[in-house]
This record gives sequence, C-alpha cells and structure tokens, in this order.
Amino acid sequence: MTYSIIYDFTNDSTNSLGNNVIRVDSHRYAFFGGDVNQDGVVYTTDISNFENDAAIATFGYVPTDLTGDDAVDASDISLVENNAVNSVSVINP
Repeated sequence: MTYSIIYDFTNDSTNSLGNNVIRVDSHRYAFFGGDVNQDGVVYTTDISNFENDAAIATFGYVPTDLTGDDAVDASDISLVENNAVNSVSVINP
C-alpha cells in the first residue's frame, strides 16, 4: 500500500510550528529565507557568505542563490538583509 500525506503550510500561519511564516499576499503564507549557512539564524555571517559569492559572480545551484535563478546577484541580497535585520531564526520542536 502506498500512502501520501499532503499538508498545506501556505493557507494559515498556524500550520507551521511557532507560526514562523510571513504573509505574502491576502491568502498565502511563506517560509523565511536567507539562512545561507544553515545555522538556524539569518545573521551577518549569511550576509558575508552572500557578498563573497556575489563578488565573484557565482552561478548555479548554490546556497547563496536565494531566488533560485541560478545567479547570486542583487535580487538575492534583500532576502538576507531584511531577515537579518529582523533576527529571523528557526523554531524547532
């Protein structure tokens, strides 16, 4: 037997642990991004990692490409900077 479970995190902030999501439009929520080094906090080290890759024009599937367009560029920096300023962090069970 094969079972599949579908869980929609996008339709209510209470669908995620600790309501750790942000409203992106009138009826959808999304997870925060920008934790480039995956230490659980969006902080200055993430900004440094991003800036290093942007300075050498990094392309491809890399952690610092936050928009998923295969290029580390100015379109990615706002995600890191905004979430670093707001001290976005992981909420674990």
